[in-house]
Amino acid sequence: MEGTGQPAPEYRQNEFMVYATIRQHGDAVGQLNGELNGELNGELNGELNGELNASQKATLQFIIEHEGCTASGISEMTKIPFSTIDKHVRVLLKVGMIERRGSKKTGGYYPVTKK
Repeated sequence: MEGTGQPAPEYRQNEFMVYATIRQHGDAVGQLNGELNGELNGELNGELNGELNASQKATLQFIIEHEGCTASGISEMTKIPFSTIDKHVRVLLKVGMIERRGSKKTGGYYPVTKK
């Protein structure tokens, strides 16, 4: 794009569609990729190594303190977006730290007690 130091857009088409490719300046892309990769790798490595990240630990602690709560209830009380809580709950279920009890409408999450 002229005057911004950005490459000009690239256009191509077929008989049905027109495609436009708008490229970012190399530094911006590298910085963005670095930030995303660092964040994703940290999250993935933690999950693969059996460790929880700080947000997942906070969600687990909330469930321990509020047994029977729902994901929407956690979201409302903590002001954390539902999608984030839902992801944390799925991880906690997967690693066996919590369980769901009750019906889909009235059930909730409980910490798993080790015997």
